[in-house]
Amino acid sequence: MVISLVSNIYILSNGVLLKELGTIEAASYLFVPALAFVCFKEKINLRKAAAIVLILVGVVVFFWE
Repeated sequence: MVISLVSNIYILSNGVLLKELGTIEAASYLFVPALAFVCFKEKINLRKAAAIVLILVGVVVFFWE
């Protein structure tokens, strides 16, 4: 938890907008299943794939201008 706080403060102090920080954190929900698939051969079922698609759609809608 402390590592997350320190990294967020560091990122925000280097010019990343708060709006973009949320998207970066949401990306962890995409990277964790991908790394689990690559490293541990964990299967990505339909429910996980649907969740990943919903996250991507949410990011696109959030940044739609």
